Amino acid sequence: MNEANGKIAESAKVLVSHEEICMSEYDLKFFPKFESRPSAEFVDGWRKHISQTGSPETYIDISTTKPPRDGPVILLSDDIHVPTSLRLGGERVPCPLCSPKSPKFENGRLAYFPQENAVRCIGIDCARKFFGADYTEALRLFRIEAQCAAYIAAWPALEAKIRAVEPLALRLLAAGSKLEDIRVIIDVQGPGFARFLYNDLVNRGGLVVTSRTPGARSQQVEGLALFASDFRPRSALEKIVAVCRDIRKPLPNWSAADGQDAATKEIMRRGKAAFDSLRAIPEIRDLLGDALSFFKPANLRRLEKWTDNGSSPFASLNFKASAQQVQASAVSFEDRYEWSVMVPENLLTQIPTKEEISVLNLSEILN
Repeated sequence: MNEANGKIAESAKVLVSHEEICMSEYDLKFFPKFESRPSAEFVDGWRKHISQTGSPETYIDISTTKPPRDGPVILLSDDIHVPTSLRLGGERVPCPLCSPKSPKFENGRLAYFPQENAVRCIGIDCARKFFGADYTEALRLFRIEAQCAAYIAAWPALEAKIRAVEPLALRLLAAGSKLEDIRVIIDVQGPGFARFLYNDLVNRGGLVVTSRTPGARSQQVEGLALFASDFRPRSALEKIVAVCRDIRKPLPNWSAADGQDAATKEIMRRGKAAFDSLRAIPEIRDLLGDALSFFKPANLRRLEKWTDNGSSPFASLNFKASAQQVQASAVSFEDRYEWSVMVPENLLTQIPTKEEISVLNLSEILN
């Protein structure tokens, strides 16, 4: 019994000794030196320090004491993964929120505590629990600030590109407007045709059989985009052209310390419009190219063969193309349809090629 008690006592001494070592290793420090929000240069220096040392808590003027739970918190950085391999023993970083004197986290953020004029590196998971709704709000504001900074950083590159982008946007607008007008004419002259053809072919995956030969291969019908219920490219293209003009105007002066003022709101609104619109250019180009391909003679003939084969829902389907005019006459179990549209010869050349869009290299700015 005495021997057992002796071992327990000895173990307790070891534990106490280890705790004393930990306490001495992590002497808490408090630097109330930041009367205003630290600069971006300070945050960049802190990141560099981490990459070199793996010790976010040892950068100049970083406090390691526990902050007040009810005080405001402002996030200064995104999630930082600490290279713990650079730390003594590969240990994690102490968290001032829940574990100031012992290893705790590998992923943290730099945070400013204006109530104390102090800056700390805090563990992400700990912060969510420690601050609750205040952390959620701080994270929301940080994301807005980060997005504003990203828009501002990208704006000069967009300004440099816009001289090449705008002519292509205007060509797309001209082609898209004409194709939308064509679709409206089809709907007015042959109401129900677009819906009937589109729904049936979509259910078939756009594939039709044009031969009665057993085992004949299916063929792909082109141009279904023209008959989709939401084929209205004009408004999206008008926004792209408007964005091209807006990018020529500089963004307002802004600082992360400004909060959600008028400048922040303007940058978020204009930046989002620019990025969303320019990202959409390749997709809209493909949409218009697909829509126009419906009028290819080979595609029209494919649809006629499909009906002649007896495998389509149409009792008859005929197209007549001459010069720039395409006429359609069809009968289904639902109704009879007739329409006639003009498809300008230069419509294809108005749609920029994929190569013309690709050489703009917009993705390197917008990603």
